[in-house]
Amino acid sequence: TQRAAEVAAAVRASGALTAYGQGMVTLGERVQWGGFTTEAAKEGALGGRALIAIDKGVAPEPATLRFADGSTRVVRLSSAAGAAGEAIAMPCGPTERCALALDAAELVERETLTNRGTVHLPYWEFTGGGLADPLYVLAVAPQDLGGWRTPEVSSWEAPGMQSAMELQAIDGTRITIGLGSGACDADHKGLVREESDVVIVGGSARTTSEVCTANLVITPVRIDLAAPLGNRPLVDAASGRLVLPRGQDGG
Repeated sequence: TQRAAEVAAAVRASGALTAYGQGMVTLGERVQWGGFTTEAAKEGALGGRALIAIDKGVAPEPATLRFADGSTRVVRLSSAAGAAGEAIAMPCGPTERCALALDAAELVERETLTNRGTVHLPYWEFTGGGLADPLYVLAVAPQDLGGWRTPEVSSWEAPGMQSAMELQAIDGTRITIGLGSGACDADHKGLVREESDVVIVGGSARTTSEVCTANLVITPVRIDLAAPLGNRPLVDAASGRLVLPRGQDGG
């Protein structure tokens, strides 16, 4: 209970709940890397180093987003060069030999989970040397479409306490979450602190001192809420991260 109250206070102080309730928020990463052809290219991406060899510095015209309820919203778009800058913090110089290069950019649409449901959003699709799969960067300008800001919270290591890794199902006021569990843990229970603007979840389990495999197991637990989840964000008590539906990890 104390930890959940701490996390709820942290997400409010960060402004994340205000943005979630009043604006439009993506429930994944703006920058989505694919695969790489070499380890050097992967290291370059992780270090924010690549050659940006594109000349699309002018932003496209604003785009109209359409939601499941029939409403629309006009948003500004970033230029390809501006979007590349979100992925690459320290661009290589023109005379450098880089393992990774962004050579071409194309504006495409991708299904994206947001706090207003699944929406088709414009992305810049980058291809180039060192990329086995395209790099996607959300083309909507950050000031028009933000992401969830995970607050800074203290580390949390309580015996038997487990993180909520995914949202598996919603059935009225009952939700099923997947706990990150050890293979030999038992007696799993879901834990919840339900507030008007946020729901904090986690879990507990009985651990064993016996020798066990070190693999992580996703164990489902059911939690009954006092009211339907609605548009309240579901937040992990251990990390302050959003608990996303299964398979929606920002990719």
